[in-house]
Amino acid sequence: MPIENALTIIQANLGKQFHLEWGARFIRLGEEGYLNRIAGHSEPGIPLQQCPICGPTIVISKHHQHGDHVYCRACGGEALVKREGSHLAIETTGRHGTASDLEPEVDNDLLDHLAQEGSKHISISATRSKPFWHWPF
Repeated sequence: MPIENALTIIQANLGKQFHLEWGARFIRLGEEGYLNRIAGHSEPGIPLQQCPICGPTIVISKHHQHGDHVYCRACGGEALVKREGSHLAIETTGRHGTASDLEPEVDNDLLDHLAQEGSKHISISATRSKPFWHWPF
């Protein structure tokens, strides 16, 4: 979905489906272009890949190497990672993954980064006296 469409949906549902203040902040980020460099990417510099069989995304991380098998979580289709220099792509194999292959992969590096960055913006004293939805993010 294009960013503009998403922002229109958020704007139309502020205070209903989306938190009024946080939704407005998100809309401002989009209007100022800050979402352009992350939308459509699984990680910085790594564009989302579309499943050649059914269309949804196949996520590739910085840890995937040339020849790694990746899977569409919607149809189970298998693809191979193709890495040429800094360019990443996928190529379908025509096979389907097993139940084990289709289990979600936890990206611990990404979660660690999120926790480290988030912790810079949370005051420990504020978290002890208020419920999390009142924390000063």
